[in-house]
Amino acid sequence: MSFLQRLFKGGGATKKEDFVPTIENEEDNSYTELTLLQHHTDIVKQVFVIDKRRCLSVADDNSAVIWDLLLGVKVAVLTGHTRPITCILLIKSKVHSSPYALVTGSSDKQIKVWDYEQGLCLQTITEHNTSVKCLLLLQNECFISGGEKLHLWSPDGILLDTYDRVKEEADVKYMIIVRNEKIVATSNREIFVFHVVARQCYGDTDDIKQELALFLTIPQRREAIKCLVNISETMFAIGCLDGCIYVLSSETYQTILQFTSPEKYKGDHSDYPYSIQDMISADQRFLVAAVGSGFAIFDIKMKKIICKPHISHFSKILHLTFVCNQTLLATSSEDGSIRLWGQIADRQNDTQVFHGVMERFFNKSFGAIDNDMKSNSLPEPALIGECLAHSGAVNMAVDGGDDIMVSCGVDSLVICWKNAELQKIKRNQIFQKEVLMGSGIV
Repeated sequence: MSFLQRLFKGGGATKKEDFVPTIENEEDNSYTELTLLQHHTDIVKQVFVIDKRRCLSVADDNSAVIWDLLLGVKVAVLTGHTRPITCILLIKSKVHSSPYALVTGSSDKQIKVWDYEQGLCLQTITEHNTSVKCLLLLQNECFISGGEKLHLWSPDGILLDTYDRVKEEADVKYMIIVRNEKIVATSNREIFVFHVVARQCYGDTDDIKQELALFLTIPQRREAIKCLVNISETMFAIGCLDGCIYVLSSETYQTILQFTSPEKYKGDHSDYPYSIQDMISADQRFLVAAVGSGFAIFDIKMKKIICKPHISHFSKILHLTFVCNQTLLATSSEDGSIRLWGQIADRQNDTQVFHGVMERFFNKSFGAIDNDMKSNSLPEPALIGECLAHSGAVNMAVDGGDDIMVSCGVDSLVICWKNAELQKIKRNQIFQKEVLMGSGIV
């Protein structure tokens, strides 16, 4: 149990610790080896997987670091921003050293394009003029930056258009692309739908100009919107501070479903115990949401809650992700822990191959899941394991592939969690290939 967990457990008149599940053994937890990746000197806000071998971490020390996950070493440090990096985007590269380039937006009002192979800044864009809160890549390789205003950029980083939100007080923090290339953006309690329109420029050139235009304004929510995710081509979802989850149509932008709508959503100390801190979708049908200190799973097709938001941590869950070949759900919390949830089963002797995320998570086919839901007999996810190494809140954990998980937190650490048995085999293979065979030893 971490220091923060002991702190939460020792306080609280509600005795939340009596309801938080504990684990007796961790035989199903494969993350038995960890590597501390140290460089940052302030809170690490995000980790971003670049490819199967590398990830990027960004922190409040204004820097970003590229790590080699297999070797556990620092590849490059991206410096140049003068304020914390707030958002990351991967775009097609214009240089030959790498097929992709990294784009970072910062509260220093700048956008930078990086060659992550060399760790070099290829371009600095200063026309945004306000804090950059989010970035979104369009299908034509143009991208949009959001904040106080919205800016449309060409693939080469040339400013194409600016949408000035003069009447709005809050910045745009979240954006997604939905059906027919519409852009859904949220600002505090507001939801806006934009699109890119092509207009003829009359004059000497008669060029076609691309512009950002407001398509629709969706009625505002009761409290601030905390997360925005696509579910399928026809649906997207928003989660709010008051614990409400709305599923909206990508065609009509009307609310299709509403989940978890507590009437009394404010706590005794003006906090929000049911706030939706994060959401992920799966199989164009399921939605997993962090609801306060618990998580819930919703089936949009069956219009059911298949896993109610029980207390899962000693404090709020900040991030959700599927790990271990999508067989486990990892929840990162303010209490300093990462918990792994799934089904206790003998997967090694199971010959059936599942392709869907929820099929792997429940270790059942979609048909079996549907039958269990009809009879209300689908098993609840069990606590499989716990990863304790951070000394403060864990901001997020991401799947690094090949049984690797990467986490970051307020303790300025990036931690690479690995399957010790698998790593032992890999090290033996490298040793045999590069040392024994290279030296002629048989």
